Amino acid sequence: MPSLSAYAGWNTSGNTLGTVIAHAIIDSYAKKHFPERQHYSRAFLFYRWLEDWGYQALIRQDLTAHVLPEKPATYFDVSQIQPEIESLIYEKLTHFTEQYLPVSFRNEFTLFNVYMPWRRMFEVGLSLSFDGQPIWKTASST
Repeated sequence: MPSLSAYAGWNTSGNTLGTVIAHAIIDSYAKKHFPERQHYSRAFLFYRWLEDWGYQALIRQDLTAHVLPEKPATYFDVSQIQPEIESLIYEKLTHFTEQYLPVSFRNEFTLFNVYMPWRRMFEVGLSLSFDGQPIWKTASST
């Protein structure tokens, strides 16, 4: 996986291909012209692994099937248990990172925040740091 330069796992082939092709082009250009900024491309790849593979494909499905039915929440409204869900997602994504992602990425990037920007299960917000400095944050709910 360390030689992989782009990844996406959206819910449509058009979104997936568009993301992967655009990222692969940008990554190739950055490697040649801006090698000192290559970590931005790697951060995007790390983010896509976390959101598309870790959260959307695995964790969201698990929480929807096994946690939500026993809570005062639905797939479309987790506002009553939002801090608990965010904490579970953070814990599960941290485990996912340790289990599946390359050590080189785990040494560079750290997931430091998880939030539900729309208070429903479909979207997740993730904040990453690179060498201890914030580098990536998706749109917040505020």
